[in-house]
Amino acid sequence: MLGRILYLARYDLSFLLRSRETQMWVFFMPILFMFLIGNMMPGRQRATGPAQLTLFAPAGADSMQQPVTHALVRHLEAAPFRVIVEVDSSAAAGRRKLVVPADFERRAIAGAPDSLRFTRDGDPDAGSRLDQVRVQRAVFALLGDLAVISARGDSINARSLAELRAKPRAIALDVSPAGRLRVIPGGFQQAVPGILTQFIFLVMLTSGGVMLVIERRAGLLRRIASAPVTRGEVLASRILARFALGLVQTVFAVGVASLLFRVDWGGSLPMILVLFAGLALSGATLSVLFGNLTDNPGQTVGLAVLGANLAAALGGCWWPIEIVPPFMQRLAWFLPTGWTMHGLRRLMSYGDPPEAALGSLALLLASAVVFFALGVRTFRYR
Repeated sequence: MLGRILYLARYDLSFLLRSRETQMWVFFMPILFMFLIGNMMPGRQRATGPAQLTLFAPAGADSMQQPVTHALVRHLEAAPFRVIVEVDSSAAAGRRKLVVPADFERRAIAGAPDSLRFTRDGDPDAGSRLDQVRVQRAVFALLGDLAVISARGDSINARSLAELRAKPRAIALDVSPAGRLRVIPGGFQQAVPGILTQFIFLVMLTSGGVMLVIERRAGLLRRIASAPVTRGEVLASRILARFALGLVQTVFAVGVASLLFRVDWGGSLPMILVLFAGLALSGATLSVLFGNLTDNPGQTVGLAVLGANLAAALGGCWWPIEIVPPFMQRLAWFLPTGWTMHGLRRLMSYGDPPEAALGSLALLLASAVVFFALGVRTFRYR
């Protein structure tokens, strides 16, 4: 029995791989969509170091010789910012700008009130608010230094500021996370696994169901019926061929995405590959059921494409599932794409161990068993 299944599956897989349509949808289209969606989706760029802040001071770089301005720059660098000192505040040099008044040094030493002006290009968002908080923290730290020196009766100069900075703080804040940080992915971290999940499911549904309908209409299944092959073996060979096609698609896409898009798969890449294999098996068995319930290729393709796209949208392939309403998040638990994306999110974004995705894998395998049983029951040679 196994030999007959492997023989039929090997022939079916070689036929699929020779098809130009299959080659396009398995190898080319997923990478193209990953590139387009990954570049359009927010969050594709990540900070690789301190953000740049342009400090406009009246004396330019010479302001670093003034003790108060120098102390302000040190606190900004600890915020952290990469500070660049310029003279002309009218020049659009940098996205983040902090303007120091002309008499800032004298007024700060004399204890007179003064104000700094911070601006940030772009629309207000979480990043702009974070920059504002960091600048305020640096200014408040400078005010604290000046207040301590004045309270001791010392003069505000480079020596007193340096001595204060060298002394350990009387109060230290011990910061530790209250729980594991769960990052909502964006950019290629969302687009690559999401698009790959969608296209694996799409290719499985279309290639399996359509070929079964074509073979039935052309009388090929009736010829197979005359051979000593059971319907279960026929369906198993079709499913095995599509499953192997899904494995080829997965390995190719993961390799290309790792090289081109620098996707961080986390420390559980083997389990991620197993999840994609479970999705391919679930989609391959479901495609056989689609082929049994339809009578012409156009109907099969339409049902498969519609089903795959709906499952991708509702399962969290096109956008992070965390941003949709709760009822849509619960709906994803009824879809193979939702199970796959949940497992991928646990492994790639939450940093969970491989066993965290066992629940998703179990659902995919269970669905494959159910779809196969229904496929055998509804299979017809003509």
